[in-house]
Amino acid sequence: GFRYAVAGASAISCLTEPKWFKGTLQDMTDIRIAIDKLPNRPALLRKDFILSPYQVYESRAAGADSILLIVSCLDKITCKHLLELSRSLNMEPLVEVNSAEELKLALEIGSKVIG
Repeated sequence: GFRYAVAGASAISCLTEPKWFKGTLQDMTDIRIAIDKLPNRPALLRKDFILSPYQVYESRAAGADSILLIVSCLDKITCKHLLELSRSLNMEPLVEVNSAEELKLALEIGSKVIG
């Protein structure tokens, strides 16, 4: 993560899902520690299957500036709740969509960053 930051990256994504992607929350925390004192440090995105409010709080506590919300993994109410909770913690989530229907849902709940 540090090399990306020094090279001018605007954001760094870190996989924290252990089973399929072999990432850990500690990986993200280590990146945050490495880049935290840099001027204009990049935003740090937690990439995982975020399904609960606990994970949103956990992400912020571990140093995330943003989280990934995958529309196909969440119902509309949960997605909106996690989006709003993220914002209340000063994180703007990246909302992942894979179809026109998912894009419509992301827009309806007020997503600003969609990918």
